[in-house]
Amino acid sequence: MKDGVPAALGVRGAGFVRDSNAVEFGSWTFPGIRADSNGTFLHVRIPDRPPSRTGAAPMLWVGGTYSLLVSNRNGRSNALPVVVCSAP
Repeated sequence: MKDGVPAALGVRGAGFVRDSNAVEFGSWTFPGIRADSNGTFLHVRIPDRPPSRTGAAPMLWVGGTYSLLVSNRNGRSNALPVVVCSAP
C-alpha cells in the first residue's frame, strides 16, 4: 500500500447481503460494506493506514499476510490470506 492512497479490494463470493457486510482485515473491521445486487461481490476500500487504537497517529500498514473474512446476518466466511506489500 502506498502512503496516502487507499487500496481497492474486490471480494467475490456468495451470501453477501445488500447493505450490511463487515469485512475483517487482520484485526481491523470495516462495517457497512455494500454488496452488488447479486450478493456475490464486495468492493472494499482499505485505508492507507490502519485505524489507531492508542490515540497516536496511525502508521502505514506493515507488509505481510493478513486474514480477510466477511460477516453478516447470514454468518461468517472462511478466512483467506491477503498479502500486503509495503510501498517502496
